[in-house]
Formats: sequence, C-alpha cells, structure tokens
Amino acid sequence: MTTELEIKKAIGKQIKAYRKRFGLTQFSLGEKLEINQRQIAILESGKSFPSLKTLVNLSNVFNCNVSDFFPDDINDKKVRDEVLVLIDQMDCQQMRALKIFIESFMK
Repeated sequence: MTTELEIKKAIGKQIKAYRKRFGLTQFSLGEKLEINQRQIAILESGKSFPSLKTLVNLSNVFNCNVSDFFPDDINDKKVRDEVLVLIDQMDCQQMRALKIFIESFMK
C-alpha cells in the first residue's frame, strides 16, 4: 500500500524531473505558475501536495496530463523516472531510433 508521504514524494520527484527536463530553475517555474520559489521547493521535497490549480498549471507548462504527476505504483514510477533520465542523456539520433522502436513495439 502506498502511503501519503510516498505519494507526496513521488509527485515532488516528478515535478522536479519535469522542471529539470525543461531546463527551468525553481524560481523560473514559480514565475510561470505565479507562486514563489519556496513553494516549488516544498512541492519538490514532498512536504506538501500541490493544489489542483497548481497541478493544472504544471500540466500546461510541461504539456502533459495532470495524471502524469501521480504514480500508478511507486515501483512503476521508479522505472519510468529511470527511463526518462536515460532519454534525457540521448542525442537526437538516438531519440529518433528510440521513437521508431517504441512505435513498432506499441503496434
């Protein structure tokens, strides 16, 4: 069973991963969301749940679904994060090859 603390930490980790992937600082993300950098730090550390408004705004900034911030399962979340880290390290040619692989895998 997933605890409230685990969920908060998983959401915070996902927010941080998206922020880093988009090359934003906590301050610049806070500006986009119209909240202060301290609140971003609190969310990323898992000390607080984001409000619904903040989640919607995050999904708009990162062009994702609100549900992307909530793990189906903590272990699945870990694997997803590890894959995203690897993708972030790829060059364009590797990403194109991965895209082709995933598209063929999903058929």
